[in-house]
Parts: sequence; C-alpha cells; structure tokens
Amino acid sequence: MKIVQSGPIIAWRKHHTTEKVTETELRYEIRDNSESMQQPWVYFQLIGGPTGYESLLLKDEKGFNVRGLTCGFQRGFWSACAGTAGSWDALRVPKSEMERVLLEYAKDMRILVVVCSRCDEGIEVKVAVRPEGGYSHTICPTCAKKQKEKSA
Repeated sequence: MKIVQSGPIIAWRKHHTTEKVTETELRYEIRDNSESMQQPWVYFQLIGGPTGYESLLLKDEKGFNVRGLTCGFQRGFWSACAGTAGSWDALRVPKSEMERVLLEYAKDMRILVVVCSRCDEGIEVKVAVRPEGGYSHTICPTCAKKQKEKSA
C-alpha cells in the first residue's frame, strides 16, 4: 500500500457527553492498495478521528466510486462518524474541505467527476479529455425531470 496524497483537513467534532462542537484540524491520507490481490482499493482515511476507521472508498476493482468522490456534497458535509452518546464523538467534514481534497485527487488521477449543478449528486466519473482532471457540472435526470414538469 502506498500513500498517494496526504495533508491537513478541517473537521467539526461534537463531544460525546457535553455535545460541544469544536473545529479541529486532522490529517488525511489517500491510500492506494490497488496492487493487493484481496482488496485492490483506493480509499480516503482520516487520521485522528474518533474511532480511527473513518474512511471512504474512492476506487475498487470495478473502477472509480462516484459516491465516494462526491461524499458530503449534497448535505454540505461528510458525516465521518455519527457518534454515540456517552462513548464516541461525532465528526463531520465540511463540503468545502472534501471538495478541496477530492479535487486535488481527481486532478492527479486525470479523471472528471460529473456532478449535478442543482442537487450536487454525483452522476459519473470519466477519464479527463484534457490533461487536468477535476469536476464538471450538468443537470442530473431527476432535476431535469423536475425542471420539465415545472415549465409545463
């Protein structure tokens, strides 16, 4: 396994007993385990989270995971850990931080992640035509249908 990207990331941590929310800086790593025969995956992992297992699947043997690459976009945050009263802190990573980190990864991988400009739903992942990857916006089928019904 190799670490292909790492750095600081801001998160909101909610204490499990006091329920006080504080902004905290953690580290993240994007780990490439694609050479493994058993679990050929690429995943995003938070370092220093409540459980130590807060992670997202970015790519598996089937290809890039659009849900992982757009995690937190629709709600405005990624709920890395829901928390448990009395035992585990809750942890959320703001959309802006997830976009920053995942955009850098998409550019490095030369992939284009297509996202709905209305609802922020991840639609698909394509190989970037130009050398740089990133995010592209369009309207998803659900939003297009709603728009069509509204204008009729």
